[in-house]
Amino acid sequence: MYLIVVDTMQIQPYIFGSNRLRENLGASYLVAQATEDWAKKHIPKPNNLKSEGTYNPLADSPFNTERIETNPQLAAEVIYAGGGNFVALIREESDAKKFVRGLSRRVLTDAPGLQLLIDCRPLEWQRSLVQTMRDAFESLGEQKRKRLQTAPLLGVGVTVPCQGTGLPAVEWAKPIEDDSGYPASAEICAKLNAVDAANTTLANVFGKYIPKNHEFPYDLDHMGRSEGDFSHIAIVHADGDSMSERFSVIGNKHIDPEKNREYISVVRKLSQDVKQNSRAALQALLTRLSSQIDGKRHCITYKRDGALVAEIKFQRNKKNDNWWLPFRPIVFGGDDVTFVCDGRLGLALAAEYLQLFQAANKDLGATACAGIAVIKTHYPFARGYALADELCQSAKGYRATLAEQSACMDWHFALSGLAGDLDEIRTREYKTRNGWLHLRPVSLTIQNTPPLQTWQATEQFTRDFQGKDWMTRRNKAKALRDALRQGGTAVTRFRNLYLRKEDQAELLPDGFAEHPQQQKIRETGWVEFSKSDARAVYFDALELADWYVPLEK
Repeated sequence: MYLIVVDTMQIQPYIFGSNRLRENLGASYLVAQATEDWAKKHIPKPNNLKSEGTYNPLADSPFNTERIETNPQLAAEVIYAGGGNFVALIREESDAKKFVRGLSRRVLTDAPGLQLLIDCRPLEWQRSLVQTMRDAFESLGEQKRKRLQTAPLLGVGVTVPCQGTGLPAVEWAKPIEDDSGYPASAEICAKLNAVDAANTTLANVFGKYIPKNHEFPYDLDHMGRSEGDFSHIAIVHADGDSMSERFSVIGNKHIDPEKNREYISVVRKLSQDVKQNSRAALQALLTRLSSQIDGKRHCITYKRDGALVAEIKFQRNKKNDNWWLPFRPIVFGGDDVTFVCDGRLGLALAAEYLQLFQAANKDLGATACAGIAVIKTHYPFARGYALADELCQSAKGYRATLAEQSACMDWHFALSGLAGDLDEIRTREYKTRNGWLHLRPVSLTIQNTPPLQTWQATEQFTRDFQGKDWMTRRNKAKALRDALRQGGTAVTRFRNLYLRKEDQAELLPDGFAEHPQQQKIRETGWVEFSKSDARAVYFDALELADWYVPLEK
């Protein structure tokens, strides 16, 4: 018997290395195909199965109840598939080699540029399956570290370079709407050819959760962009917390070879449950988003105190008169989820998804963290995604400091260019001699300590600053931001200059009645978490006031 482990590398550059949404969608679909459907199709059929077609060990089938160690007719069995990995058992060496050759050839021809790694090693059922899998993944990790970077020939004088990869173009990509098209390499062509299949899959999974006459956009310019008004998107990257540790704990409990079968059952169930729960959370998120849509005016309107704060106008598909939804999932194969949306919806949708993910995985006790990068529509998408991923890791780092498990998130508004990593950006833009201007990352659990570093507090402060007393007096909001940069003494001066004496008690939002530094916060706008860690309480909310559109209940 042979253990087959399929892994992918450099997935993020492969999927998000383009500014064209169509290419990102096609790349995401190809990655999922390589480690799921294509891999399953190259699994050998049972020896006694004479009918035509490919045997899928994970689909509904009478062979699903059979076990490879006890049924000699079963030529192979899939342990789990998804999340960029595929793990299976194949009985015969010849079938294992055939699988490796077949899948490799399929990826080379249908997904050029996608880097696939396959480990094939013998397994005796009397040996520990857990230890054998760990050895296989360790070997793949070593291959990734030692793998040399390729330097392909970028073409000669008679070739045209691809705009996306720089490699020689092989076709002229089809135009979208008024676009004139562009030269594309084999890799880009494969991604574009997969777009229709990706859209079909997306429609099958999520189509019934969006309003009639609405559809998912093909282009970043369809994300609710307002001409002369707003032209920003939000890239949201969410990742399940401690998933590798969960699989490791399961492995430790089943390290004994006598528990090989039990290990397969438990790991397979966990993998499928996480995938289904993540998908269910996205479906519920689309239902919530759809409930916000004005079906007659085809927009999402947000008002505070009777005044209009923001209006996200949908764009129309000229081909069929449908309306583009300002939201598009890109990766949704497991606990790792990435979607793009109108920049004003980014934080609300991210917070809602994290709560829905936690609710869907209540039995597993699983949570997720998210990073949200708000960038200009035509800003380099790969850089925006890299920032979202870095923000997600920042949220995970904050979660590790908390006494209880909680979903956390972090965000950044890249209104201009980005120079340096997240720490450098934060130090340059948010560090003052008095301390930090931001409270990020934040937790989505109110009971966490410190209580001000919660999304609920930030959201409430933001709503307060979106009220009529602040939104109609823009100079006052700007003056408060400037005062916070200068420190608590400047905030006190601000209170004396901008407010009448009878209004002083209600000057700054109060969402921390039980906080021990309540009086100081309301007077200076600053809080001290420690002697070396002082934070401005209201700066995040003031920054969000112009950008945040919530999901109303």
